[in-house]
Amino acid sequence: MCFWEKASSSNRIKTISKNSKQGSSHLSDSVHQSIKYHYIWDLDDGNPGFIKQTKRDYLKLYLDSNQDGYLTRSDDLIGKTKIKKSHRSKRLGRLIRRDQHGAISAFNSPIQNTTIQVVDSLEQDQETLPGHIGLDQAVGLKLIHPHGTVVAVFDHLIL
Repeated sequence: MCFWEKASSSNRIKTISKNSKQGSSHLSDSVHQSIKYHYIWDLDDGNPGFIKQTKRDYLKLYLDSNQDGYLTRSDDLIGKTKIKKSHRSKRLGRLIRRDQHGAISAFNSPIQNTTIQVVDSLEQDQETLPGHIGLDQAVGLKLIHPHGTVVAVFDHLIL
């Protein structure tokens, strides 16, 4: 089942500092500071991505490109959308509770002209995206609240 859930506080707030006085000698130049995120999403492949909620009622969908479990600048922003009106009144990071799991529903995006192009591009992208092989620009995603209402719709993905 494809799902999204609230990130644990230890995951979303954990940062790695390059200038830390303790153990600074063993930190490499490739270590970057982690960015705060609010939710984790997974499409049944064991490689979760991140969802960041902004103060302006938007959700940003990130793909964990380097598969390190942290949201860093090297991770790809693949979608951005406005939260549905019925859920906008909820405070930052409070769309679902910690003990809840929302569902993710995929659909054919209206951006592509023909179904043939969609099938061809999905077959080609299965080799190019090792993490989330089902993602394509022809696919949209709906984040569904555990109560069944739609929280947000990503009409097309930016890949």
